[in-house]
Amino acid sequence: MGKLSPQAAFELVLVVILACANVVSEVLGSGKALVVAAGVVLWGSYLAWRTRREPGLWRQLLWPSQPETQGLRSLAAFTGVGALLSVLVGMLRGTWPPPASFWLILALYPVWGTVQQFLLNAVLARHLRALLPAGWAHLVAALGFAVAHAPDWPVVAATFPAALFWVWVYPRVSHLPLLGTAHALLGTCFFYLVLGRDVAQVF
Repeated sequence: MGKLSPQAAFELVLVVILACANVVSEVLGSGKALVVAAGVVLWGSYLAWRTRREPGLWRQLLWPSQPETQGLRSLAAFTGVGALLSVLVGMLRGTWPPPASFWLILALYPVWGTVQQFLLNAVLARHLRALLPAGWAHLVAALGFAVAHAPDWPVVAATFPAALFWVWVYPRVSHLPLLGTAHALLGTCFFYLVLGRDVAQVF
């Protein structure tokens, strides 16, 4: 096991604060707009400060290396199967075809999906690997990412295996926008077709 740098420890603290705030917003039923806004301000300010000190930071964070072909195939297969299963469930439940807001959320969600993948992979899993063996680091990161959606237990249950896959495939893809887009497709399909929820009303 290694030791965290002060910067890494600070980033983990920010992630924990944001996760706790998300859980509190779920418990209170107050919506996510305030949590998202606070997260944007906190992380935006921090990354702006780092950008001034570290030229090329954004490329290092978003796509540090070229994706492997096998990693891309794994990501496409996992995402495609998940989306197809969601459509089949939607047909059985009567949530397919989805409302018009489905397509709006699908178009906007990749930005938020990329942010979540940044927090999961570029911060949480990466720093935990400095403290734990890789397998345990991935398990703890996926569990923490899932529990951050509590007490929405159906979302927690779906997020955990998805997050396990994402932290496994990330070293093979290393492209946060691609992972964020896959995250967005699965998330939109799950909320609308499996759970029958209109995400546009959450905010």
